[in-house]
Amino acid sequence: MRFGAGADTLTVRLASGGCGDCALRLRLDSPDGPVAATLPVRGTGGMDTWRELSVRLPRAATGSHDVYLVATGGHRVAAVDWLTLRQAS
Repeated sequence: MRFGAGADTLTVRLASGGCGDCALRLRLDSPDGPVAATLPVRGTGGMDTWRELSVRLPRAATGSHDVYLVATGGHRVAAVDWLTLRQAS
């Protein structure tokens, strides 16, 4: 993915039945690469109830990177429909 001027916001459309201390981590270049953002996952009301959640990246991502969305904290953290990386307006 090429970030151009810089992405500073991650938005994910997900469904989750709830998970105590779960998160989705956006990592750059490999599944164990630098963490660009951490999105805490809270229950959406079930695995068939979708919600969009957003988080600001601590630093804007620039250049070309492979991106990985890594779930932490459980074995069924969330179902992910899509994600976007964008520059906030």
